[in-house]
Amino acid sequence: MGSRTKSAWSWARRGGVAATPSRRQPRADRFLPADFGRRAGAGQPAMTPLGQPYLIVARTIKAGDKPTAIITESGNAMGEKLPPLGMENQDAPIYGLKEEIAQRVSQDYQVIAGTIVTGQRTAQGVARAFTKDLSAYLAANVPQSVAVAFVNFPDLDPAGSVPPEDPQNVMRRKVYTGCDYRTWACASPGGSCQNPDNWYCRDWTSKPVNSSGIHKEKSDIARACANPAQIVTLGFGGSLTTGRDDISMKYTGIDCPPLPGGAPPEWCFGNKITGKIAMNSVQIESATCGGKFYSGGMEVSYPQSDVAMQVCCDWQWEPDYPPESP
Repeated sequence: MGSRTKSAWSWARRGGVAATPSRRQPRADRFLPADFGRRAGAGQPAMTPLGQPYLIVARTIKAGDKPTAIITESGNAMGEKLPPLGMENQDAPIYGLKEEIAQRVSQDYQVIAGTIVTGQRTAQGVARAFTKDLSAYLAANVPQSVAVAFVNFPDLDPAGSVPPEDPQNVMRRKVYTGCDYRTWACASPGGSCQNPDNWYCRDWTSKPVNSSGIHKEKSDIARACANPAQIVTLGFGGSLTTGRDDISMKYTGIDCPPLPGGAPPEWCFGNKITGKIAMNSVQIESATCGGKFYSGGMEVSYPQSDVAMQVCCDWQWEPDYPPESP
C-alpha cells in the first residue's frame, strides 16, 4: 500500500475542537454534582458516576501562597457502569471518555482541566495546551486514564501571576487552522515504520513558543499492529487509537494436518490477527498482523503486513489573548 494524505479537519470538527482553556478557578457549588457526598452512602467516599472515588490532593508550593490542589479520580471505573454508555471496559474508549469529560468541564464550568493516561503521572491539558508533572501530588501512576481539574496553579492560569506573553504561560490558546493525516505501509509487525515521505510536515521548523505566525505540529506515529495498543493524543482534541482482534477459525479434518498414522483429525483451529487504527473512534486503516489457516492438510501463515498513521496540523496563537475583562 502506498502512502496517502487526507484531511483530518473533518474529524477535528466531528469530534469537537477542544474547549478554550479556562481563565477561572472552580467553585464547588457549580463544579461538583449535587449528590457529590452521598452517591456511595453516608460515611463513604464521594463517588463519580462511574463508581470511582473522587481524589482531592492539596499542597502549598510556597509559604504565604494559596494551596494548589488537583481534583481527580482514583481506582478503575466499575465494569458494570460502562455498557449502559455503549462502552467496552478497555483503555482506549475509557481514555476518550475522560478526555471528553475534561473538555466539557473546561467549557461548561470554566475549570482548568486535563487528562492523565493509564500508567502515568503527567497530565495533558485540554487541547494539549500544557503538560504538568503531578508526581508531587500522586504517589503512584494512575491505573486507568482519568480526568483531572486544577485549582490555584498560577502557571496554568492567564489571570494569575504569569504574563500572557511569557513563554512560561502555557495556557494561551492554540487555534488550529487545518490538519492532514498520512498513512503508509510498514515492514512486517515489529519492523521499521518511519514516515517514508520526508517532505511530510516539511515546514516543520522549531520556532520560539511565543512567536507569531503559523506553527506546525506533528503527532507521534500510530501502528495498526502495535502490541500493546497505542493511544496517541492529538492537539486539536481526540486521539489516534490502535487495537488488535484475534479471531479463531475452525477447520474440518480434511484441511488439517494428519495425525500420527496418517488419519485426519476431526477438526483443527487457526486464527487471524487484524490490527486497526482509529481517529476519534472512526476506523481509518487495518492490517493483517499474523495468524494461520489450514488448507489441504497444510498449515499456512497469513502474510503479515502493518500500516502506520500520523497527523500534521497548522496552528497559531489566539490573537489578543487573554481578552480584556469587562
